[in-house]
Amino acid sequence: MKPLLLFLLLLSATCVSITQAGAQEATKSTGPSSMQPTKLQSVRPRPAPEMRSLIKALSGKWSISEKFESTHSANPDVPQASDEATSNGGKGYGEELWRSGPGGFTFMEEEDNHSPLGEFFLVGFMWWDSTTKSFRGMDCTSGNPHGCDVQGSLKGVSLKWDGKQLVVDMNFIENGKKMVWEEVFFDITPTSFTQTADIGEAVGPLNRRMTIHAIRIAEGDKDSSN
Repeated sequence: MKPLLLFLLLLSATCVSITQAGAQEATKSTGPSSMQPTKLQSVRPRPAPEMRSLIKALSGKWSISEKFESTHSANPDVPQASDEATSNGGKGYGEELWRSGPGGFTFMEEEDNHSPLGEFFLVGFMWWDSTTKSFRGMDCTSGNPHGCDVQGSLKGVSLKWDGKQLVVDMNFIENGKKMVWEEVFFDITPTSFTQTADIGEAVGPLNRRMTIHAIRIAEGDKDSSN
């Protein structure tokens, strides 16, 4: 009986040892660190405050009415219109759609415009340059034989937003002179804004070329500009 009893005691001790070892391994594999859900280490960046503010101000669909100023003048310092269609002034109308891109890192304007020059289409892009801490932009129009003004985007476009008005300066050469076309969006409310366009030499005063009044088109409403 003693050999049998001794065998049973050894067998019992061995089972206890195996059970304890298994419990220790289970504790290691299911410890507090392994039971915690994995957290994402990276945080998705947010658009610049300036971009968020601009998107909030102008996003939406707008009906626009345009008034062109007469450019006939006896003063040789006043830039004359390069087209006869609007040199005597005139009116136009159209529709603008402003919307942000994915994540709010870009802002785009789409426009269908009917003026004395005829109908044309425009797509403009804006983004925030984190290196220069400023807006950058580029536009593409049906009147541009190249489609998009890439060179103008690189060298000739300046965009400034102070939270109340957006100023877009476009520099170009005309008849050997450095010229500026400046658009200003101001009096921006949830339902309307005013836009002006001035032109002149880079070193001189600018002259009013046109004024645009925009009215927000509510969702479901049709364009009433015409």
